[in-house]
Amino acid sequence: MKGIASSLSGKWSGKYMFRNLSAQEMSGHPFTLFEINITSAEDGKFWGSVQDDLATGGMEGIGEIEGTIQNNQIAFEKRMPKITFLMNRKGKRVVKDKPHPTVYYEGVIDESGNAISGSWRFKFGIFWWGILPVPILPTKGTWSLERQR
Repeated sequence: MKGIASSLSGKWSGKYMFRNLSAQEMSGHPFTLFEINITSAEDGKFWGSVQDDLATGGMEGIGEIEGTIQNNQIAFEKRMPKITFLMNRKGKRVVKDKPHPTVYYEGVIDESGNAISGSWRFKFGIFWWGILPVPILPTKGTWSLERQR
């Protein structure tokens, strides 16, 4: 459907949560706020930037998004410039200057075109901490966005 991706252009505010309650508790917050700015769109594809809110447990830096839309279905990849590890149940975090694993988002746009919700996940990976390999376990959660007015 030509033109539907471009109708998503602009700023969106939302939140995401871990599906695993203990992982969410480790973040120290009931959810993490984030903002997306869709800056270009054409032929069912879109691109933009994403920034998590650090005060609610988000990842550092301004990331990139790239996605597709078909009818009311949306999918995009979130690429953040720095990896963040949750280290303990008190919210201790370690940030490294290496890219975070890609986060994959899927969702549905409501009839008004002003709200989107769905699920997110990232896959198993290995991060090298000096000479030590650190496994990154697959993680899932939910998310929602609303168009900023």
